[in-house]
Amino acid sequence: MGADVADAAALHDDDAVSVLHRGNTLRDDDFGGFRDELAEALTDQKFANMIHEAEKYLGYPYVWGGSSPSTSFDCSGFVSYVLTNSGLCNTGRLGAQGLYNISTPVSDPQPGDLVFFVGTYDTTGVSHVGIYVGDGMMLHCGDPIQYSNLNTSYWQSHFYAYGRPPYN
Repeated sequence: MGADVADAAALHDDDAVSVLHRGNTLRDDDFGGFRDELAEALTDQKFANMIHEAEKYLGYPYVWGGSSPSTSFDCSGFVSYVLTNSGLCNTGRLGAQGLYNISTPVSDPQPGDLVFFVGTYDTTGVSHVGIYVGDGMMLHCGDPIQYSNLNTSYWQSHFYAYGRPPYN
C-alpha cells in the first residue's frame, strides 16, 4: 500500500469525515438540506449499502487508473468498485464512459444514481463520474474522495447526465 493510501486508511480509521457514521463536519449553510435528504435516503437498503461501502474510502487520494483500496482510485475505478463491492451491480472495472453506457438516463435523479461529466480533462465522451447522494450533492473521487456540491459553476459547466446503473 502506498504512503498516501496508507495515510488515508489511517485517517479513515481514526477520524475521517463520514456523513453516515460520524456526522458531517461540513457547514450546514454550504449544503442546505443535504443531511436531512441523505438520512431519508439511507432508509433504502440498496443506497445504504452503497454509501456504507463508499464512505470507507473518504479521504483516499486520486490515483489515475486506481481501482482498489490497495492502489486507491480514480473516479470510475471508485464507482465501479463501490457498485460491485456493495453487491448492487457487478460492473467489473469500467471507465466513466463505460459506466454511462450501462446506465439508463434519468431526468429526476435519486440517491444512488450516477452523475456524469464531460470536459473535465482532455478526452472524448464522459470524463468523470460520481454517485448522486441527493440535494445536489455527489460522493466522488476528486482529490481526495469526498462529498461535493454539484451546484458550483465548475460542475455545472461540465455536467452531462444522470444515469441509473442496472442494479441486481
